[in-house]
Amino acid sequence: MVPSQLAREAEQLRFRLAHHLGGDPERLRALLSDLEAKVPHHPIVRTVRAAEALPGTMLPGPPPELSEAAAAWAGGDPVRALALARQAQEQRPHARTATTVADLCWYLGRPREAVAGWQTVRAELGPLPPLEVRLGRAALGAGKAKDALERALQALIQNPLHGTATVLLGHAHRAQGREMLPVPLPHQVFRVKGEPAFSPSLPERDRKAWLAGVAAAGSAEPHQVPPLASVFAAVLSSWRDAPAASADDRPSWVLGACLRWEEAGVLDSYQWAVGLTAATADAFRRRKGGADRDRRFWSEAVLQSRRR
Repeated sequence: MVPSQLAREAEQLRFRLAHHLGGDPERLRALLSDLEAKVPHHPIVRTVRAAEALPGTMLPGPPPELSEAAAAWAGGDPVRALALARQAQEQRPHARTATTVADLCWYLGRPREAVAGWQTVRAELGPLPPLEVRLGRAALGAGKAKDALERALQALIQNPLHGTATVLLGHAHRAQGREMLPVPLPHQVFRVKGEPAFSPSLPERDRKAWLAGVAAAGSAEPHQVPPLASVFAAVLSSWRDAPAASADDRPSWVLGACLRWEEAGVLDSYQWAVGLTAATADAFRRRKGGADRDRRFWSEAVLQSRRR
């Protein structure tokens, strides 16, 4: 199954399971595993990881009263779904139900009602990443790119794994004439029959640096803080220590980005964005100055410079 089909089926099954409509959790795990194998950092994969690592940054689960509305939505009737969601909210007010009402208003072309609904939930629950992303999309649609950017930043500072927040950030930067590097960066080391392999265009000095990272990963302690600390240290040290082949010997753009982030003091923000887990969540929350570094990373450091 191609990634787009995997993602679609996984999202549909996640929706059914979350809304008490039935489904096989084992099937969902298999779909997400397959999707991650094909597209390791797909937004759906990252958002699932975000919920696992920092569940307190996500919306509460849907209450059973919302199931009828969910069934109407799954059956292709958003108008009935909205009526049933409103009825459920009147019977038993719940933040997730109120969010669903706003979501359906947005889908049905009622942006003012949607934004008002999301803001009401935000006033109750605080600026949770899923709400910031919704409000950010609305701001971007209204031509307010700076507002959208700020909401994406707020979401990622709270939970750097949030896939849809990363997508929103890229759109917000682009709306202001800037292009963002992909986060996570593309893999530079691949496995072919169990052996490390590289792109033919990758310079030899870079290859040796990434091989040093592979070696470090094999002996790395679990749950490092920041994540993958020994791997990045090995890669960057290897590149610096290797003799330059010429006066114009520069790193490829991926390694160059990591070197630039280290020099700017924000490399750990990237490491958390690719390696945060439930086991390291407490350390992430306790970082001194972490929010400031994360803001600099996502608002400035992550922007493209000239690629080689």
